Amino acid sequence: MPISGSYIREMCCRETKNYVPIILALTLIAKDAAHYGISAEPEQPVETDTVKPGRAIDLRLVAETIDATWPRCETLNLRC
Repeated sequence: MPISGSYIREMCCRETKNYVPIILALTLIAKDAAHYGISAEPEQPVETDTVKPGRAIDLRLVAETIDATWPRCETLNLRC
């Protein structure tokens, strides 16, 4: 027996239910930003280096070593 859409909606939290409509709305806005009065200049890419240490390293230690914040290191970590 298939699960009904109403059952799924009841089981999902409010935030999760809104993900798809929000993504669709942002996609439509991005395709014609000027129509919605939005203008933005793209930011310059952040200059980075790639380091492959060969084993897991705690990003807090990396942040301390390079005098950066942990959240900054977390945003630059590609997890590849």
